[in-house]
Amino acid sequence: MKYLLTKKQFEFLTENVYEDINPSDPDSYDDLINKSSYVGTKSAELEMERKKQEELKKQEELAKQTATQTVDTATKNVTPQQTPETESKETVVLQTAESQIGTRYKWGGTKPKTGFDCSGLVTYVTGLPRKTADGFYKSMTKVPKGEVKPGDIVFFGSGSARHAGIVKTIDEKGNLTSMIHARGNQNCPGDKVTKNCKVEETTNIDWYTPILGYGRV
Repeated sequence: MKYLLTKKQFEFLTENVYEDINPSDPDSYDDLINKSSYVGTKSAELEMERKKQEELKKQEELAKQTATQTVDTATKNVTPQQTPETESKETVVLQTAESQIGTRYKWGGTKPKTGFDCSGLVTYVTGLPRKTADGFYKSMTKVPKGEVKPGDIVFFGSGSARHAGIVKTIDEKGNLTSMIHARGNQNCPGDKVTKNCKVEETTNIDWYTPILGYGRV
C-alpha cells in the first residue's frame, strides 16, 4: 500500500516527529500512518506554543508602553518647587541671609568667619563682587515698590545709598515690614557679637528711612 505525502508534509514530519522515516521504504509510511494521531497532537501543541509566545510578546510590549507613559506623566507633573535647581534667585538670597542671622558685625567684612558690614552681607548672599551699598544700588536692576519680593535688596539714603538690607516681608500695599541686615558701625568691636553689632532680622524699618529704592540680583 502506498501513501502520498507532499514535500512540505514530509519535511515537517521528519523534522518535528520522526527522524527515522525512510522515503524509499513503504513500511516506514505504515508506521507513520499508524501514529497519525500523535502527529496531529504534536502539530496542535506546536501551534499552541507559537500562539503562547506571541501573546507573551504582546504583553511585554504593552508593559513597556505603560511604563513609558507613566514616566512621561510623572515628568509632566513635576512642579518647579520640587527641585532646588529651579528656586528663584530671590529665594536663595533670602535663605542665605537667614542662615547668617547672629553673625557678628565687622566693618569691611564679607565672610561668616570675619563678620559682615551691610554691603559685605549683600556681597555674600548675592555672590556679586564687593561694592559699597551705593555701588550695589547703582548696578542692580531697579524694582518698583509694587513689585518687590522677599529676597530683593532694599537701600536706604537720600541721593545715594548709605545702608542696605535683604527684604524679608512686605505688606499688601508693597511696604517693607521686615528685613535682614548687618547692624553696626566702625565702633563695633568686630571680634564678638553685641546687641547692636550683628546680622539681625528687624521690623524697625522707620529707624533706617528714607528708603532710596529696591534692587534685584
